[in-house]
Amino acid sequence: MIIDKIMEDRLIRFFESLPPASAARLIQTIEQGRSQGKDEPIFEIIIKHAREVLSEAGTHIDHLPSVKRKFCEPFEDMLVGANSCEKQIGRISRESIPRIWGWLNDHLLRDQLPQLATEIEQSLRSENQQDSGELLTRLYKTTSQALTEAIEAVDDPDADRERRRLEARLGGPEVLADAREMAIALSIAGSIARLKLQLPETIAEFDGEILKETVSQYQNFLKEMPDNPEIFLSIVLTRLKRKGQVLRIAKKIICKDDETLLARSAHGIAGELLLYDMEIIAEKLSHEINTHQPAGPVLLLLRRFHIFAKGLTSEVRINMKGPWGARLVKVRRKVAELVEREISAVPRLIRLAVLGHGKPGKKRGAAKSASRLDPLNAIEAARALKILVGSRFLADQISLNATVTKFHKEIRQYLDSITERNISLIKEETGSAREHAIESLEATVKLVRIIQGDDMADLTMRRGLAAQANIEPEEALAS
Repeated sequence: MIIDKIMEDRLIRFFESLPPASAARLIQTIEQGRSQGKDEPIFEIIIKHAREVLSEAGTHIDHLPSVKRKFCEPFEDMLVGANSCEKQIGRISRESIPRIWGWLNDHLLRDQLPQLATEIEQSLRSENQQDSGELLTRLYKTTSQALTEAIEAVDDPDADRERRRLEARLGGPEVLADAREMAIALSIAGSIARLKLQLPETIAEFDGEILKETVSQYQNFLKEMPDNPEIFLSIVLTRLKRKGQVLRIAKKIICKDDETLLARSAHGIAGELLLYDMEIIAEKLSHEINTHQPAGPVLLLLRRFHIFAKGLTSEVRINMKGPWGARLVKVRRKVAELVEREISAVPRLIRLAVLGHGKPGKKRGAAKSASRLDPLNAIEAARALKILVGSRFLADQISLNATVTKFHKEIRQYLDSITERNISLIKEETGSAREHAIESLEATVKLVRIIQGDDMADLTMRRGLAAQANIEPEEALAS
């Protein structure tokens, strides 16, 4: 099924009003259908929009259980989407999962894993928790040992050729590095499961007793896994509403908030995780903008970036020339350039949406010869304007406050002038010139609704109706 821009715009408007609970049920219904062999290309588009609804609401979904999903549970808090960023300790690409699972299933454990996976699937369907728990313990132990032994076999300096061959087979050195981190998490799957039960699912404010207890749990965790603080910190980071507050664990231990001291400590990995996640958000934002995705996903990424950037700078005294500061400056600049490029196009897109290829100021001749407005231009203008309006309160972290405010003011003034022009033409002109002015006013009302709200849009529409009927706006409202 081909989804054109008009159809996608309708989908976006549908999902904008969809409650999170309904979005979750929609995903679960599609997953259940897929498990029974029912699949359609549009399902992936629906799931994408439904996930955005859940992400915006901070809601999680209980997926249908599967062996592969259970395999991922010990390291699920470290998973990130596909990206081209350099490998970061504490972050595992989702793209690595099928490659490493295939390596285990087809090579390392080909005589054991298929049968074990079948038993686990049957146990999950029967909802026998005791049997499932025992089988999953076997799964974690078996896969962890197999991965560890395979990786150790190519870690020897004399096995350089074998390691390069393995990296090529898996898809690159980053996949092998991800396998190493999976093996570590799988080896302590029981400890991770108990830790997750002890921590709140959502932490709105990370202070007081919650912080004190978490620091204590963290220090106990480090006694078992002194070389892997990233596992614990990733679990906490997933649960925090204000992501930057993960740094409070390190601040509490070393009693400092200086970037340099924190970065040098064993707990400084928390700052690296924050920065890495910001870099991934910036990369995703670049993809969404360069592939001309709707405003919703773009603004969602901007809001996430704002949360991370504001959280980092509010928790730590950042030295812009320090290790964290330099990365922060670089990623902020990238996001700022992307946003500025988008909002710079808003005036041109709005002119196309409300005037077509005609130009203001040439009332009679231009209006008479003007063709009907292209609805695709209206969609493009609405998208760009939503990004401008939505970024108005997010621009402080990318130094674009003045630019966004300037464009916001200019667009409002421009739409006001076009409104007056159209109302004047509706009153004075006849025939195609008058029809074009009415159509232009209707397009203007949609944009006014985005930038000035429903009340101003309704008032503008009433004025247009009054001009068409040659009556006062109050009479148009009454009729």
